[in-house]
Amino acid sequence: MKPLPRLLPALLGLLLLPALGLAAGKSSMNGTRVLDEKNGVSIEVELVFNPPPPSGCAPVFITAKNPTPDDKTWKFSSTSRAGGRNSHEASGSFVVQVPAKKNISQTLLVPLAADYETGGYSSHNVTLRFNAPGYENQTFQSYDSRVEGHAAIAMSQALAARNLSTLETSLGSTSPSHMSSGKGVFASEFDPSHLPEDWLGYNGFDVVMISDTEWQGASPGARTALVQWARMGGRLSIYAKSPTTTFASLGLPGEKSGSKPFSKGELEICTWNGTDLPPTETIARYASVDGRLNHLREAFNDDKKWPLVNVLASKSFAEWQVIVFLLIFGVLVGPVNLFLLAPAGKRHKLFFTTPLISIGASLILVGLILFQDGTGGKGGRFLAVNVEPGDKTAYLEQDQFSRTGVLLSGGFETKEPVDISQVVMKDSEWTKLKKGGDGSALTTGIDSNRAFSGNWFQSRAEQGQTLRGLTATRAAIVVKSPSASPTAGPTVISQFEFPLTQLYHTDAKGTVWKSPDGQEIKTGVPVALVPADQNALKDFWNKATAPASQGASKGRLERETARNSAFFASASTAPGFLIPTLSSITWVKDTVVLYGSMPE
Repeated sequence: MKPLPRLLPALLGLLLLPALGLAAGKSSMNGTRVLDEKNGVSIEVELVFNPPPPSGCAPVFITAKNPTPDDKTWKFSSTSRAGGRNSHEASGSFVVQVPAKKNISQTLLVPLAADYETGGYSSHNVTLRFNAPGYENQTFQSYDSRVEGHAAIAMSQALAARNLSTLETSLGSTSPSHMSSGKGVFASEFDPSHLPEDWLGYNGFDVVMISDTEWQGASPGARTALVQWARMGGRLSIYAKSPTTTFASLGLPGEKSGSKPFSKGELEICTWNGTDLPPTETIARYASVDGRLNHLREAFNDDKKWPLVNVLASKSFAEWQVIVFLLIFGVLVGPVNLFLLAPAGKRHKLFFTTPLISIGASLILVGLILFQDGTGGKGGRFLAVNVEPGDKTAYLEQDQFSRTGVLLSGGFETKEPVDISQVVMKDSEWTKLKKGGDGSALTTGIDSNRAFSGNWFQSRAEQGQTLRGLTATRAAIVVKSPSASPTAGPTVISQFEFPLTQLYHTDAKGTVWKSPDGQEIKTGVPVALVPADQNALKDFWNKATAPASQGASKGRLERETARNSAFFASASTAPGFLIPTLSSITWVKDTVVLYGSMPE
């Protein structure tokens, strides 16, 4: 039986939505508001994906009309809430410039709070507020509740037209959390013409389903963003009527059709008749997808699942010291203060002694905490860098664990757009985000300048985050001279601006080579590789990626070793690739692996 506090948000939503004339399970913030009827000033808001995904961000398509002769600066703020016993909150702020006598369109990436609790459903609401001088404030809202365990899927209009309702009925029939409507959220519907041209716009989804004609009609920027998202773990499913459709004909890497691994993600071409999708088969196709939200909940909450936490030795939270301190304080402020410092006939001294004892005790307590835990914090990071020379991009996935003392500030900024998610940690006195929904609620914020605020990092706490990002790079491993014989390996050159500690290479025939043991691979220095085998490669890669979180992320790294014309390397640092966060954290150990294509 689910705890009552966990049931209340969904029950209230199911009761209120019919009264508002909305379908149970989801409601939309889409709408147009006239700000100045006389001059024709208006704003239109549309959720690109309706409903939003359960984590990541919600792209909101804004259309602003300003026929007036004055430039306008419009401000938006967003609040997203999710969870039961602990309602996590994420906020965002945006500024939109609307030139005089112009109509502009812009996509806002609204940060979403994730529901870290597990149960039969997950509820979520998003509020977007508009504020500008001279105009009435406007509010747009969206609510949805989802079946737990189902992947976060985005589905294009052509596929959804005749199929989404049937798929949601089939999915909802297995869940009692939607018994009032008989439907669950199978997928978020989207208009391909409004697809974001930033990969972050897809970071809350596990799967994107789109027809081949819609794919080809989408903007080049949107197609590039989807390809980048797929490389970082997304599954891009393109539905084509012709069984002869290939990846190459769709402008994607590869010649064949079907399904294939794509860095950490997957590309697939599925056939359909152009109108109907069989519900049972379609639901089953994505039933085994390990969703990102589930990964955040389950992949980091045990030392064996996430060995990176062992980078710091265990440390007592020293609760007994606080208890002893409170007892001593109670004795001082009570009996000692009342009978010795301000005895009968001198009670007026209490007005002086009590504040002095309190201030002194507070200073001693702060000093005790500073002495025991210090300021800032320490931690470790694991970074996997996927380099694909064809698109001159490095795809980054970074897991990090830290333990903090006293923090004077928890805010930070990132140079590049980054997806940062908190993860559920093992249960301890230091942990704030715990399995099962226990612990404290998260309250985080991100603004349009990539300034992060809130409790991403907390004083006297252990926290874990997983980060994803990409950056432009020309670095690669290149073959200077191929192998001349089965025993004479190729010579390679590293273009990375930091040394590599070990490198393996599989050539076009699948033959495995490696750098000589103990030889550092320095920038621009040719290295002659020596013979190795697949078992040696797998053993090296398993050890190098040991700090990675278990589950989908680890499995996808392991499957990379089956690639030909590829390289696999390790490093102790990676300037320019490691994603910086809170500056007061000292990262005592960085583990870096690099892999990718290696044209010969």
